[in-house]
Amino acid sequence: MRVPFGLANTPRAFVNAIQEIFEEIEFVRIFIDDVLIFSKSFDEHIRHLEKLLNLMFKSNLSVNFIKSVFCQESVKYLGLIIDLEGVKPDMNELCKFEKKMQVRNKKDIMRLVGFLNYYRPFVQNMSKK
Repeated sequence: MRVPFGLANTPRAFVNAIQEIFEEIEFVRIFIDDVLIFSKSFDEHIRHLEKLLNLMFKSNLSVNFIKSVFCQESVKYLGLIIDLEGVKPDMNELCKFEKKMQVRNKKDIMRLVGFLNYYRPFVQNMSKK
């Protein structure tokens, strides 16, 4: 989907349209224009991929095959690594954040709190510390 620049509600409208198109597909997670497919086996993944691509074609959506990655056992997605073992933080992203994070004002504190809350599920007893 392509939309003109300058429209204030464009991102929200885009997300709503995408969610409506894919609402019936249980094996997909979408964040803005990133689509993640999860499957239990390679054969199931191929079926899921075919179903997704057919739906995208019918909905006049395109795929950037240069930026796409298919049939992976491990993916980096939204600062996380998702693999056969489960979901864990991407340590490279954590290190990048640590190196550039400087708390100088209220906005920096809010950014730090948001970062910590995002990774809360991976820190045992975080709310007690």
